[in-house]
Amino acid sequence: MRAKPVGTGPFKVVEFKRGVSVSLVRNADYWKKGLPLLDGIEYRVIDNRSTRVLAFIAGEIDLTFVSDITVSGLKDISAQAPNAKCQFVPSNNTINLIVNPGAPPFDKLELRKAMALALDRGAFNTILAEGKSMIGW
Repeated sequence: MRAKPVGTGPFKVVEFKRGVSVSLVRNADYWKKGLPLLDGIEYRVIDNRSTRVLAFIAGEIDLTFVSDITVSGLKDISAQAPNAKCQFVPSNNTINLIVNPGAPPFDKLELRKAMALALDRGAFNTILAEGKSMIGW
């Protein structure tokens, strides 16, 4: 299946290049008549988020992941590709302060608790996401 996918449903796999792309074509035998509405879909594998966003701005791809778009990035995309339709939505991406609890002084639980209590989550939201993110507790 992973080496020679066939495709089920509204599209069939035409070409599969591992780590590069997947090309799909409309399945004429699809059970729901009149669907799909597209003749085909080309999925490009672009590992780097910045490269995906640049490809979107350049018009090389039609969409990217919701998590690729940041508040500051949205402004940049709007400036460079004014006809692009972009929307910033909160996702399950997190911004964390990560420390190594096995290395001094972070091996002390009290210090890690103090760091967590000292962080102003509201300020993080205001500065990093211009107040548009949701704060998890």
